Amino acid sequence: MPYAMASFFDFDLCKRVLLHPKEAFAELKDKASYRQALLHYGFAAWLFASAAAWSSFFFDPSFTSDGLALGLLAVAFGTFLAVVMLFGFLLVETLVGYEVAVLLGSKADFKTHFFVTTLFMVPITLIGIVFVVVSTIAKTDALDSASNYLSLPYASLAYKEIHGFDTAKIVAWFLISFFILLLAVAILAVGLFAAAPGLFAKA
Repeated sequence: MPYAMASFFDFDLCKRVLLHPKEAFAELKDKASYRQALLHYGFAAWLFASAAAWSSFFFDPSFTSDGLALGLLAVAFGTFLAVVMLFGFLLVETLVGYEVAVLLGSKADFKTHFFVTTLFMVPITLIGIVFVVVSTIAKTDALDSASNYLSLPYASLAYKEIHGFDTAKIVAWFLISFFILLLAVAILAVGLFAAAPGLFAKA
């Protein structure tokens, strides 16, 4: 029986993607929708950002050191900023990943690539909530990137399905995409470092 996605957020879909990713990607790739992808990922990003902010509020004394009102303001602003950053990272990652896929011979369109990316990023983001809360309580950064590593096998299955890649092309896709993103971060860091003296001088 064809799977029908919920209109807003679908926890059953998250379970389906986690437990049966290959079948889920094959069935849902033809139902690509920007609206569904943005709603689904947006809710997951908000839950993740809220969990990170509230766990800091309750377990990091610095959040309330200047008073309860400022602590609550920091939670609200931190949640908003984290959601914006998560969406920004998703957009950059999918744009770079799609262009690399096209370079390697993919005929899929961007909407399908974006939609399928959110299919596995949503449950991975929800799992990331556990890691970020535990990291905050334990005061360690060791688990901060754990959910990113969990996404790798799902990304491999997803892009094999929609782009028709074999294992060699998937490895090439990962390496090229990683190099481009790393280069972009390095250029941004150098630019900010170069601009910092001027900014501080004006201040």
